Amino acid sequence: MKNFKLFFILFFVIIIFQATSVACSTCISSTEPTQTTNALSLSIISLLGITGVVLGSIISFFVVVMFRIKKLKSKITNELNNL
Repeated sequence: MKNFKLFFILFFVIIIFQATSVACSTCISSTEPTQTTNALSLSIISLLGITGVVLGSIISFFVVVMFRIKKLKSKITNELNNL
């Protein structure tokens, strides 16, 4: 119950102060693109790309392991049935 109240208080604070929580002060204060905002945008995109590649690799590893387990399971059952 305590966490529930804390969640709603935090939710309403975010809704009330939404305009200030959208971007950092560097991005909000500039009306035209500068070197700083371009660098921040590029760094965010780079970090998202790296994170996507790493998570994709982890997911593909587990998918490959799942298919290998299924293949090995069917091979073992076929060998047991042939005995």
